[in-house]
Amino acid sequence: MYSKKLIDTWTGYDPDHLSFIDIVNEYNSKFGYLGVQQLIVTVPSGNYYEFKVLNIYVVDEDEELIEVHNISQHSESYVATTEVGTDGENDNASDDNHVEVEYDSDDLNKIAFQKNRIIDETLLDYKELCIGMSFKDIPEARVCINLYALVSKRNLKQLKNDPSRLRYECVAGCRFSLHISGDKDMPGVRIETLKNTHDCNEAFDNGRVDHLTIAYYFKSKLQNDPKYGIKDMRNDLKERFDVNVSHGKCK
Repeated sequence: MYSKKLIDTWTGYDPDHLSFIDIVNEYNSKFGYLGVQQLIVTVPSGNYYEFKVLNIYVVDEDEELIEVHNISQHSESYVATTEVGTDGENDNASDDNHVEVEYDSDDLNKIAFQKNRIIDETLLDYKELCIGMSFKDIPEARVCINLYALVSKRNLKQLKNDPSRLRYECVAGCRFSLHISGDKDMPGVRIETLKNTHDCNEAFDNGRVDHLTIAYYFKSKLQNDPKYGIKDMRNDLKERFDVNVSHGKCK
């Protein structure tokens, strides 16, 4: 249904782990667009979460926006009809322009890792932070940073906390700093700046380990063993993370 199309195929993706900014960068760097103002996504069926193939079309900054449904809020399959620019290719460009591009596996693994963080006894999925790490919203980001503080044994001071921004520094005054914010053009929030260096001592008393963090950490254990007690919680936290948590927080 699209004319003037330049076709490029990426293989090896999990469609649910696609990043908007990665797609935009791909269009800008490889096809030479001025800038992406709109991405249109169609799928073989109306089911948004179980498809194996995505068709993505770009509208350049010098072209008119296309009115299409948001597939995440639309249950029926949908096809838009328009003309799409081709980076100077002639109007006869066709499927013969097909090229297979290998996506950066490190970037793909990082996106998959962010989407599948697991709260287990070791908290290994929360031990590392990186620029660009994304979160659904500020509350989810706050949970992640608190779990990072627990597993890294560092006491972080929250300097900024509003619906769109979080900022942290290390209480001990070392070089660590972290800023999380959102972008009106993209969903969710992400780590924008990060100095992930600690030259301080580990914190035995850690203010980031609040009652909500403890609840997230022990949720599965309590579901599996309702008799698991407050004393056991405090002992486990001290033994695994060398952190002192009060009876009141665990209760």
